[in-house]
Amino acid sequence: MLRLHQIRLTLADAAQDELPCRALAAARLRVPEAEILSARIARRSVDARDRRDVYFSLSLDVTLASPQTERTLVRRFAPNQAALLDAPKEYDAFSLPVRPYGEGRPRPVVIGAGPAGCSARWGSRYAARSR
Repeated sequence: MLRLHQIRLTLADAAQDELPCRALAAARLRVPEAEILSARIARRSVDARDRRDVYFSLSLDVTLASPQTERTLVRRFAPNQAALLDAPKEYDAFSLPVRPYGEGRPRPVVIGAGPAGCSARWGSRYAARSR
């Protein structure tokens, strides 16, 4: 799978109901559209640095018929223009691959060393003394 970066799309083209992702990828890679098995938008952002030239910048994930073709095509581009990806993986931001604490060990409580952390520490100390 290839990831193609910085594909320009005008606002008029972006207003269409169906974006021609396969046609955009085929034009960028200079291959026939029949060679592309799938193409999907990985990222879309608006580039409005110039008021008179506002456009979308797309990153596309493209799968070709042959992995060998993907490897040869990625060499044509600079690293910031195209990259060879592994199969997409399911990413879970809220799980850790390894448990940082063993079973039965208490988790540490981190308050912080900034103004809020120090006042929370002092507040708990004074609250414990006043009780």
